[in-house]
Amino acid sequence: KEWWGDDLKYFKNRYNADKIMFKVIRDNNMIWEYFKKGKIDEFNLTIPEYWHVKSKTPVVENGYVHKIWFFNNTQQSAMGLWLNQDKEIFKDINVRYAFAYAMNVEKVIKKVLRNDYFRLENGYVGYGRYSNEKIRSRRFDLIKVDFYMKKAGWKRGTDGIWEKGENRFSVEVVYGYDDHTPRLVVLKEEAKKAGIELNLQKLDPAAVYKKILEKKHDVAWMGWSTSFRPQFWEHFHSVNAHKPQTNNITNTDDSEMDKLIDAYRNSLDEKERIKLSLIIQQKIDDLGVFVPTFMVPYTRDAYWRWWKFPKVPGTKNSSDLFDPFSSMTGGLFWFDQKAYDETIKAMKNGEKFTPVTIIDETYKMKSITMKIQ
Repeated sequence: KEWWGDDLKYFKNRYNADKIMFKVIRDNNMIWEYFKKGKIDEFNLTIPEYWHVKSKTPVVENGYVHKIWFFNNTQQSAMGLWLNQDKEIFKDINVRYAFAYAMNVEKVIKKVLRNDYFRLENGYVGYGRYSNEKIRSRRFDLIKVDFYMKKAGWKRGTDGIWEKGENRFSVEVVYGYDDHTPRLVVLKEEAKKAGIELNLQKLDPAAVYKKILEKKHDVAWMGWSTSFRPQFWEHFHSVNAHKPQTNNITNTDDSEMDKLIDAYRNSLDEKERIKLSLIIQQKIDDLGVFVPTFMVPYTRDAYWRWWKFPKVPGTKNSSDLFDPFSSMTGGLFWFDQKAYDETIKAMKNGEKFTPVTIIDETYKMKSITMKIQ
């Protein structure tokens, strides 16, 4: 009420809530229970189990809670497997290539993620002209695994795992979320067919982050946040390699890469920066230090029906429809008192509404051709 920004061009009809209340609940399943009781207004349904299974619950089926699947077209998190080149086994580029070809990401997407997630092709998708769209991530291929491992001088042991001298191709994959265990179990089973043993180490998120930043990992299962333009210096410049508390978790130390990154950082010319960005991304792919896994170019939510959205619920860059404060994409929702009163009355009287599921593909990436149902 009487807010100074109400009529400003970019604030008009936004930021409609008078008060935002946050509750700290550390367990996702507990958050879901709170939500179903109406103690929380919205719940993120990006994880397939929640969208397809757990949302089959009375508050949704009776129409009190709506579901929305909104596609965006924005920068995607660099989610995947990050190989530590300071570990002896990953110093050989052929071994790194073999590792990538041994990761059956497509099977994880199909069997575990219900085809809801999409294959990430490289670590810089969604940056417009700055993204190298010619790069394709390495697909599961036992023949290529065999080729690169033999090229590196390895042979299969009696248990089927690759060996070289006293070394076995057995590496630890560190990760931090229980929800990700089924995904990694499938990768582990498929990698074994390729002669690679993955030892899964589940730690709490803080311990995972600590271990990775101390560069004590073999393979880090993680994703990075995005930025307006691709950022390479923190992740791939040698000044950040071979020491703790930096984001170069692959310990990439390549003089040619350094020159390209320095030129990119120092340039003020857009065309030059775009050209360098594409070259650097190809260089990263050539080094084989990062195995891209999934991208999620959308947001999915369950929300009580008294919350409303515009006809197009978000913007091209909206990664969260219920972000209350973001200057670029936040505050597009509003509270409908009439719908609230109507819903509370219906729940008390045992009345039902028609279930509502909204799928908005206004900004869906052109590369995604799968029909959404």
